[in-house]
Amino acid sequence: MRVAVLGASVSAQSVHHQTRAVTGYVEVLRRELAGTLGIAELRGFTFAGNRLSDGGLIQAQAVAAWAPDLCIVEPLVEDTSRGQAADEPEVSFVYETLLKAGVAPVALFLANAQHPTPNAMPGFALHQRVCQRLGVPVAALDLRKVPERGTLFEGVHTTPPGARYVAGVLADALRRQTPGWMTRLVAERAPSAPPAVSVTRLPVPARTGLTHLVLRCEREDEGDLGVRVVQPQRIGPHSPVLDLAWEIGPQGEAGRETQQISVWDPYCHYERSSYVVLCPRRPLVGREAVLTITRSQASPDYARCRRPVEAWPAPQERTLRPTGDLYLVSRGGVRVSLLDYR
Repeated sequence: MRVAVLGASVSAQSVHHQTRAVTGYVEVLRRELAGTLGIAELRGFTFAGNRLSDGGLIQAQAVAAWAPDLCIVEPLVEDTSRGQAADEPEVSFVYETLLKAGVAPVALFLANAQHPTPNAMPGFALHQRVCQRLGVPVAALDLRKVPERGTLFEGVHTTPPGARYVAGVLADALRRQTPGWMTRLVAERAPSAPPAVSVTRLPVPARTGLTHLVLRCEREDEGDLGVRVVQPQRIGPHSPVLDLAWEIGPQGEAGRETQQISVWDPYCHYERSSYVVLCPRRPLVGREAVLTITRSQASPDYARCRRPVEAWPAPQERTLRPTGDLYLVSRGGVRVSLLDYR
């Protein structure tokens, strides 16, 4: 069978870059357990350093497009310092998108030395509730009676013994399922109604630097006009603070709302790939609005950086560096058009 893995940095772990020791549970599955579990192909759809509400929603669609037999969803470990926590419609969107594509999901609820059961992990109760409603099987770690639990994790990430332990728990959970369970789950639980959440891809021109974009949002039915704007980018020392402005109603006659967010984070002493939230989603009342996102004159809070940096870029050198299209996360029918992108 073909198996996908959907998760953040723990699911993206593979081997230690210096020792080459296997530190990722997915790599243990691939090297040691694939044969006994009947896995012919194992592919990761990960969003390290991001959240289910941004990279996870986008990658769930990528899993559905690949259409494997099974998807391991590892949702609890994510970077809570950025973005927004997924709410129940968004969590449901992930599992229902898989089921609708004929993919059977299984949830992997991780724990660690500080939280020996998943119960204390952010989002646990929400994911448990959605999985119970949809009949999604769960593999959950319980480290309370594991004497060596302090050696299994470094922070939230698995060590080589931890990777083997997590892979073993997951494998045991899969072996406990009755024959034909994946076919039955998809047949019985695949939704027929359209999802409450919409994730729309908006193609944009290729740019090496971006400092200004404008979007028009128009409501196609009754409900919330707000959108979350996400884009894959390279972030690092060059990353800016952004000024956001919503002009609500025709010519902004229904009001104006503003917000300031930082793309730069304390790890931006080096460059890396990320799903950048250019605009957090928040409820907006009205039929139409124009969103302007522009590079701010304000400087990031460089004092929070986790490593010393000799010199930071000058204000005019701070820029967004897109690597892909825009994605709009909304509630139902919001039509979005690109007015400016430079």
